[in-house]
Amino acid sequence: LCVTSPNNRVSQHRVTEIRKKRLARLGAGSSNSNNGDTSQILVPQSPQSLQLSTSPPASALLPSPSKRQPPPSPLDITPCKKGIEPMEVDSKDELTADIENSSHYRSDNKRHRSVSTSEVTEEMMWATLSNLLHCSWQGVDNICSVTVQVTPGAKMNEVISQVLMDITLQICAGEVLDGLVDPNINLSQSPELSASPTEKQLPSHVDVTGGSYLTKCAVPAPSLLLHPLLTESLPRGFLCDLIHHTSESQAVFTKVFGPLLQGLSSAMRSCSVTSRTYTRVFESLDMLTEIKVINSSSRPICSLMVSMSNWCPKSESQTVGREILFATLLGPFLGLSLFAEDDPRVVDKFVKHQSNGRTVPDGLQDLARELDHMRTTILHKLFHSILVNTNSREPVLLYLAKVIRYNERRAQIHVEERLVAGDGPMINLLSVLQQLCFKVKLDKVDPYYMVHPDSLVDVSKDSRLTLTQDEVEEWVKKLRSGENFTFQEVNFHSQCWFLTLHAHHLGVLPVMRKYTRRIRAIRDLQKMKLNKSKLCADAGLLDENLLERCIHFYAGVAQIILRALTGGPTTLAPLGVSLADTATILPLPPDLPELFAALPEWYLDDMAEFLLFTLQYVPKVPLKHLEDPIITMAIVLLCSPSHIKNPYLTAKLVEMLFMLTPSVQQHVDTLHQRILHHPLAVHLPVALMKFYTMVESTGASSEFYDKFTIRYHISVIFKSLWEDRRHREALITESNTGKEFVKFVNLLMNDTTFLLDESLDALKVQEEMERGTWATQTREQQQRRQRLLATDERQCRSYLTLARETVDMMHYLTKEVTAPFLRPELCDRLAAMLNFNLAQLCGEKCGNLKVRQADKYGWEPRKLLEQLVDIYLHLDSDRFYESIANDEVSAKDKISSEYLLN
Repeated sequence: LCVTSPNNRVSQHRVTEIRKKRLARLGAGSSNSNNGDTSQILVPQSPQSLQLSTSPPASALLPSPSKRQPPPSPLDITPCKKGIEPMEVDSKDELTADIENSSHYRSDNKRHRSVSTSEVTEEMMWATLSNLLHCSWQGVDNICSVTVQVTPGAKMNEVISQVLMDITLQICAGEVLDGLVDPNINLSQSPELSASPTEKQLPSHVDVTGGSYLTKCAVPAPSLLLHPLLTESLPRGFLCDLIHHTSESQAVFTKVFGPLLQGLSSAMRSCSVTSRTYTRVFESLDMLTEIKVINSSSRPICSLMVSMSNWCPKSESQTVGREILFATLLGPFLGLSLFAEDDPRVVDKFVKHQSNGRTVPDGLQDLARELDHMRTTILHKLFHSILVNTNSREPVLLYLAKVIRYNERRAQIHVEERLVAGDGPMINLLSVLQQLCFKVKLDKVDPYYMVHPDSLVDVSKDSRLTLTQDEVEEWVKKLRSGENFTFQEVNFHSQCWFLTLHAHHLGVLPVMRKYTRRIRAIRDLQKMKLNKSKLCADAGLLDENLLERCIHFYAGVAQIILRALTGGPTTLAPLGVSLADTATILPLPPDLPELFAALPEWYLDDMAEFLLFTLQYVPKVPLKHLEDPIITMAIVLLCSPSHIKNPYLTAKLVEMLFMLTPSVQQHVDTLHQRILHHPLAVHLPVALMKFYTMVESTGASSEFYDKFTIRYHISVIFKSLWEDRRHREALITESNTGKEFVKFVNLLMNDTTFLLDESLDALKVQEEMERGTWATQTREQQQRRQRLLATDERQCRSYLTLARETVDMMHYLTKEVTAPFLRPELCDRLAAMLNFNLAQLCGEKCGNLKVRQADKYGWEPRKLLEQLVDIYLHLDSDRFYESIANDEVSAKDKISSEYLLN
């Protein structure tokens, strides 16, 4: 907000008269205060400054119906706490001189020195705010052309709101000239605000708060209907009759109900989820949107809402993602949140005084249930009422699309939170779309809608499952050219479904990533504060009803992806074959459908990440509600890894099956059995074996270490499949006939050699620190080793875990399948590897492998030795004896079990 010079239509004399009038009024108030009058200066009340609480009745929410009259009692505004303590200076005069000579006042005699953050006093902040708003008030030594009244002791945000409201009312009353307000000035780019980080925050406060004032939606006076509507004192049928009679004239109807809608929106903006007063505001708007004109399906209130100037105003600011849910008409109704970042009152009321910080308080859990009930009933009903009204359906869809589009940055790994909408509002939006999607029929969803010329979603910048960016552009251009393809007519099913998919991408998934980062950061500084935030997130995110709806929706996503994958080349029919008979899906045809290849990568990545999160933190939800389409999609894509160019995406599907293995997580037996007995699961062993070889090279800089983690997951899944007779036979058949098994065994031996070697070396380092040689090292060497101790211990445990699973896999494979291991290209290498590790365990230097806390590292030398000896026995043959004899290096080592076993 900035006040500029008056335009040419009004004389300077008029400005001077206004200024004298306002200063005289302010001077009178100051005089009365000095004479002992302790009454507060009353601020003109408006819907934008409502303060709701739990204790007062609904009537306390409301402004006085008279024009620009104060409410019956002073506003309840608590004095602000000083956020910055002033520094000690030589004198008060010097401080005053610093302020008056600063660059904010355009003085010719500027002080040529920089101002540090620690020197910014509270007086300077108020002076800066006065210059930003170009207004003056009592207690600020600044002369401006406009004087306003504010409540003494009010917080800075409250002062901004009061100043903006007072200016709005003055404009409506003709006391401030039209040319004085220039909303096009970007305050955040002002060079005068670079003195300190504290002052840099002021423009963002002014921008966000002023967003709802600097448009034509400013209400000249509160609606006379607002008070009786919220207090339920209107006669029965009054609103219906009033809407019926006034709807005949659009101008009259807007004049009557426009201020009422603005008043409800403003009242909602002041509500908190900790206070149940929001329910009455919700119910009032919901009741209005349901009223129809007699003998018609038209809902006039819904039509009026989408025609108002603050329904979805344009904005070019960087904070447009946050503003669209703050300054729009329906934005406040999406704003209720349990997250501490959105509403600190949740922390203050429920977890501020909690000592342990580990369990969600009962009151907070009850509040989460109430909020979810509100989302799925009143909030959904409100949007549904507007959508069923023909005149307002498209504007609502456009509004939802803009909320999603303006918050695309939420999907980034690192995002500046102040620029985008909060977690709570986005989850509220997601819940509304989920409820709307329950009526969507998947057979009417057009998977080509994402590239439709009239699509409400934008995936042009997203990476794809297979195609490059240039290939996608060429494919879309070919589709839109109309050659051998015609887009379906846009329908609500496609619009709603894709908006819901993007709402998952920008709503619940970023919150899950933030939750994971918060879990990791709890070990660092600010542990107690993060624990409290985690409790709020537990209540807001780990809601079983919300996650159940997400799983149900993602089951539909899995069906759409499968239909795109099995649809073959692009035809006039956008959808593929029926998925009724899943047993015939595999193997997939060699030609990859272009539609599947062009799908954004995050369609699949979000689903995998969501399932991994829920399996880790809320396992009972997926265990109870995971649906067959998701299992089918995971198996099909795992059995076709070449169809996805990013191997890490396939690795997430592998990790999902890993999390569903009984040896990893309890209580998953039922779901694990569903996977084992799935008609397509017979293809899994061979597919996992192929992927084991594929991850040898992933293209990432960390590929060497990543492959061991992925192969560890595969080895655990392998063991569970091996225990099932049907899958064991499929793997034995592949080992006797397929070439992939030879590659697999070759890499298995490489991994075993490397992991055992690294594990034993790490144990030697730990043993060295425990025995006497540690004391002979210099102090610098000891300090360097001490700093690396935690890393070495963690690495030792990791290598031993991976080595144990790899040796275990070789142990049970050689017991049943010996022929591939005895092939000439493998047998000599296998014998050399076994001899070397046997010498390590039982040779003269095996004493170096003894550590005091073997269990701490998962070190079980006896079991490892037994498995190695068993492998020798499994491969008992003349060919293997020859390979052992050919190993001249290890033959020189003396091997005796006494070194280790005794």
